[in-house]
Amino acid sequence: MRRCTHSRQSSADIGPPGSRLCTFLTPLGSTPTPLRTAGPDERTGADAVTTGAERAYEELRAAILRGEFEPGAKLNETTLANRFEVSRTPVREALRKLGRDGLVEVETNRGARIIRWTDDDLREVFALRAVLEGHAAALAAELRTDAEMAVIERALSELDELGNRHDPEAAELRSIRNAALHSAIVTAAHSPRLPRLLDQLISVNAIARNFDRYSVASIERSQNQHHDIVRAIRRRNPDLARAAIRTHLLTAAEILTDPADGAGARDDRDVP
Repeated sequence: MRRCTHSRQSSADIGPPGSRLCTFLTPLGSTPTPLRTAGPDERTGADAVTTGAERAYEELRAAILRGEFEPGAKLNETTLANRFEVSRTPVREALRKLGRDGLVEVETNRGARIIRWTDDDLREVFALRAVLEGHAAALAAELRTDAEMAVIERALSELDELGNRHDPEAAELRSIRNAALHSAIVTAAHSPRLPRLLDQLISVNAIARNFDRYSVASIERSQNQHHDIVRAIRRRNPDLARAAIRTHLLTAAEILTDPADGAGARDDRDVP
């Protein structure tokens, strides 16, 4: 039986959120020796359940974030097992993991449901995002490289191209490009912890699906705030960057929890 005797871990072993982290420790600067992975016929029953649970978890999580399920929708284990071609045991494990992620509510003897977010929940989530993304923007203003600044500027420009369009294609593109801008800022912060901390909070946008409350004026204001954030990062002003993104996210929270503030828009779900 081969034992790992190394005590130092390479920085390459640390991956982004959702990546498969290397657990075999290697000396810094060396090339790790590949470990043979057992083939399908060699896996034990426990291995098969783990693999099935991981696949069910990833596919169900993606479906939830795509909005395939309404908030509060019941998740039937048998139906999901048939969909993912696994037994109910890995589905049950996947649902427990999604419960820990805050995407699913699992109740004893009552099964699992997609979590339903109240206005108070949304206010809290955006307040937490304001703190974390404010910190990210401040770090980005101090630490960003020219290449990272170019990525941020490009994401902003691509959002500008959409203007105030409300058609379904524009709504989908706005969601993707807005996420790219916020992600680029977090990347430029050079913090290994921030992406993991923000992942669950940002997922709330996809579940709550309340962003149709944005009016044309609200979209214009949101994009102007994006410009303020990027300008502060470009000028390497951390205090201004933090303040700008906090204002942006807290304004979004008010729009989402006050129908009168954002009435009249259509399907601009992911503006913040």
